[in-house]
Amino acid sequence: MQPTLHTPRLTLEPFQQSDLEDIFAYAKDPAVAEMVTWPAHESLQDSQAFLDWIRQSTSDTKGNLFYVWAMRLKESNKVIGSMSFSMPDPETGQFDYALSRTHWNTGLTTETAKCVFDWAFSTIPELKKFQAMCIEQNHGSRRVMEKVGLSLKEVREK
Repeated sequence: MQPTLHTPRLTLEPFQQSDLEDIFAYAKDPAVAEMVTWPAHESLQDSQAFLDWIRQSTSDTKGNLFYVWAMRLKESNKVIGSMSFSMPDPETGQFDYALSRTHWNTGLTTETAKCVFDWAFSTIPELKKFQAMCIEQNHGSRRVMEKVGLSLKEVREK
């Protein structure tokens, strides 16, 4: 079962249907979409498709874990982004994230990444390494990865 995790400023928990408007608020921003691998949401239907995809993709299967957490501000209960964890192979963890532009450069993504990183290594005995990917021009994301101890291995085009 997907755990709920806590950082000093955020609660990381499974997305709820009631999060649809919050998802659309950050996912429609072209600046956010420019830094991730998916296009900006053009309608609530796009955000609903994202929620549906999460429900279909979430997996508790050993060696095939896949979770997507809502990044929810404790102070307002507003969802401001997402953090996913997957295992591309039985010994490797991977995270991906997206954050509302209004919260860039606040340390929230680093806080979230450290939390997921610590959770994964403390609960998955088979886990030996971690990886993450980002768009080349996403320097903020690269800094997040460095702050949690990851190093650049490869550069790819969007």
